[in-house]
Amino acid sequence: MHDIDPTLLSHQLSILPSAKSVAQRKQKLGEKCQAIVHKEVIALRESEFIKEATYTTWPANVGVMKKYSGKWRMCVNYTDLNKACPKEKYPFPYFDRFVDNTIGYKLLSFLNAYSGYNQIRMYPPNKEKIASMTEVTKFCYKVTYQRLMDQVFVKLIRNIMEVYIDNMVIKYTIAADHSKHLQIVFEASSIPPT
Repeated sequence: MHDIDPTLLSHQLSILPSAKSVAQRKQKLGEKCQAIVHKEVIALRESEFIKEATYTTWPANVGVMKKYSGKWRMCVNYTDLNKACPKEKYPFPYFDRFVDNTIGYKLLSFLNAYSGYNQIRMYPPNKEKIASMTEVTKFCYKVTYQRLMDQVFVKLIRNIMEVYIDNMVIKYTIAADHSKHLQIVFEASSIPPT
């Protein structure tokens, strides 16, 4: 995994000093949801995005949500942890705006940044606070994204590309611009072109 040097940047939670840790009661998932979660946990372990959690102060339940594509995504219920952090207004992108901003372009290139998306290391004392539990294991994320895509591509978004979470669309009005725009995006993300 190629990640950002933690001495330069790490994701540190701002937990209110008055907050008391909350351990959620473990919830049962149906068989279908269990299978989805199990598969996702294995993939996250193999990608080295998560590790086994040992001492957890804020264990949170996992669940699954259906994505626009019809596929399922594992989610973690950080409701209690979120209540313990100061509120910050972040303009979460609308999927329909992501689609609308590509109308009228002759050619689109789609990229999924799953591996490149999780590159910011969690601040070590906060890892156990973001622990998740399934029916058979507890784990915590070692890395996060925390708005990295917005920051990396700030000059390119709505110009030659659109970003929605870990999905990117590179837009072209002229086919000849295809390789040029890809090169610009790869350079911005430090991905060597192949």
